[in-house]
Amino acid sequence: MKNNEPETISLPKSFCIFMIAGIQFYVVIKIIVPWLSRCLNTTEYIVWMFAGTFLLFIPIFSTAFLLLKKDGYAMDHKTIKRALNLHKLSKKDCLWIITGLIIAGLLCCIIILLFMGFSNSFTVESLYSISPIAVSPLHGNELWYAVFLPVFFFFNYAGEEILWRGYILPRQLNSNYGKYAILINALFHCVYHFVFGIKPLIIMFPMLILMPLIVSKTKNTWTSIIIHTLIGAPTQVMIILGVLGN
Repeated sequence: MKNNEPETISLPKSFCIFMIAGIQFYVVIKIIVPWLSRCLNTTEYIVWMFAGTFLLFIPIFSTAFLLLKKDGYAMDHKTIKRALNLHKLSKKDCLWIITGLIIAGLLCCIIILLFMGFSNSFTVESLYSISPIAVSPLHGNELWYAVFLPVFFFFNYAGEEILWRGYILPRQLNSNYGKYAILINALFHCVYHFVFGIKPLIIMFPMLILMPLIVSKTKNTWTSIIIHTLIGAPTQVMIILGVLGN
């Protein structure tokens, strides 16, 4: 049984978890995906769905449970849900999600407009290349790969949030640097995404702040899982189906 003492995590340890995952992210995207794409003669996005899931997101997802076990938690369903703050959504949680998405979305739009105002080379079309993996429409038999998308999305969005916000954030908030934990969590999330480059990270930063902020207020990791999913999944689906980007 786990005692009730508040858990903490040191800055170096939490940084290392984000950094190691970031290096893993870089290797998968920059080395493994292009190589497999050439070998299999298929698009990088199709390869990314599988390589990202099995070589990056499942290991991230699994790390949260390994760390809980190392901390002495029982591995039963009830204990895991409590330890990772996976609670039933309340109306207040939903209000936080909606309000947060609106405010952070507006801030992202302002940043994009500023980039467009100060750089003639940055246009709306530039947003399609914000990801290091080009999301492209699936055609013909490629559409069968879309069956795997729910698995890919689950381990991408839920997998990341369970570790970043379910396990790490509460321990950062309980540490001696707790009053800066939201900002630190967001900055470390940038470290994980360093493969994206500086400009995309600046555009994304309001959303990266939003997720730890709302989890700290609601004490519910489902809020950030839903936000992360709503930010990423719909756009990818619309591009895959050819609704966007043509």
